[in-house]
Amino acid sequence: MAGQFITIHVGQCGNSIGMEFWKNLCEEHGISKDGSLLQPDSCKDVKDAFFYQADDDRYIPRSVLVDLEPRVINGILSSDYGKLYNQENIFLGPEGSGAGNAWTRGYRSGKEFEEEIFSILDREAENADYLEGFILTHSISGGTGSGLGSFLTEHINEKYPKKLLHTYSVFSEEKDSNVVVAPYNSILTLRHLIEHPDLVSIVDNTALFRLSQDRMRRSAPELGHSLGQSANYELQNKLISKVMTSSCGTFRFPGPTYGTMASIISQLNPFPPLHFIQSAYTPLTSPSSDFIQKTSVQDILQRLVHPSSMMVSTRPDPAKKHCLLSGLAILQGDFTFSDLSNAMDRLERRKAFRYPTWSPLPLEVTSCPRSPNIKHHSRVSGLLLANHTNISTLFERVLENFNMLRKKKAFLFQNDDYFPDILSFMDESKTRVEEICEEYLQATTPDFVPISNFTFESDEKNA
Repeated sequence: MAGQFITIHVGQCGNSIGMEFWKNLCEEHGISKDGSLLQPDSCKDVKDAFFYQADDDRYIPRSVLVDLEPRVINGILSSDYGKLYNQENIFLGPEGSGAGNAWTRGYRSGKEFEEEIFSILDREAENADYLEGFILTHSISGGTGSGLGSFLTEHINEKYPKKLLHTYSVFSEEKDSNVVVAPYNSILTLRHLIEHPDLVSIVDNTALFRLSQDRMRRSAPELGHSLGQSANYELQNKLISKVMTSSCGTFRFPGPTYGTMASIISQLNPFPPLHFIQSAYTPLTSPSSDFIQKTSVQDILQRLVHPSSMMVSTRPDPAKKHCLLSGLAILQGDFTFSDLSNAMDRLERRKAFRYPTWSPLPLEVTSCPRSPNIKHHSRVSGLLLANHTNISTLFERVLENFNMLRKKKAFLFQNDDYFPDILSFMDESKTRVEEICEEYLQATTPDFVPISNFTFESDEKNA
């Protein structure tokens, strides 16, 4: 039986991403902005992976929207898609003042409003016939997404120990974060992401900005240099939502393999807690463009494994010999098994990526049907989900920024008022992030011995 999922969108960033995600799902499943079918249902899809049907046959997202200030959620509700959502599945902080960019204030709000938020989650979970897991979107640098998001990852894991948890966690732009305490928020959130989810898809705004500028403009040169900050964020959210919809494509348009979240996680996370995933998607085009390019399986796979395609900014470090621990490419479009086999053989011959000496070829490829309800701009498209040791260089960047603030004890007052033991908790979090960096480094060595109990955990979570 196909699993069902509850999405949880936390904070301004998480809800903005969620809005684009549900737009994509509606388009792919032929669902209108108010939840009704656009035409008689003849598509062999699995709508109830993410939707349920109301008594009037409208499709309602199995989704929970959470924020401590109302601006973004009010914007969603006043949009063309406002009638799509279950209004009872929205939680807004009663004061409407947000978390003040403080992780501790967001976390404390989780404690304060735990009963209200989890009553919504419990109701949705009880209404699902076969709940496989939760998907949570948030930012790690602001107050609500980081603090309240951390609280939810921790307590979902406690309250639903047999259900899977996959987060899409957004890192702020390296040079442009307008949150001065972002390094504190990030280090505290990273600790929770190490300890609680089964899979964490890293979304790096620095890389997304580069991709949205360099690649999407190529297919829409008329945009020139007219993209402002809000337009850039919109493009970035569309990129993230495309990754999300493609990641769950095998659940919604079932193919021969990887029809469950558990099967994808077992491929990408064979040795916890090394469960941080990078993504690449190709081809990228502007949503407003009619540009269509020639594509093939070979071209798509070569683009996917190229470092510049990754939606994470990592630092090259030849001395550390970073490698691919595990990966899954999901291809969609018009191609044959022979096309796929030949393309994989060529990748292996060209040694397109490094993998550890203690592991067999870690990259698997699967396919799933495309939605017949939308126009496609290419014959073949692909998504790569990669568990690569160079993700540790992103964490090292977070550590460097944290150490600069921590050494000066700068802006600690913004967190100290809400968490008396914040200094020791920060230092413990820093140590945990340093440990995960070391574990990734050890995984590049020939004598690394992965100790994994994931199979046992996965069986328990889906019993």
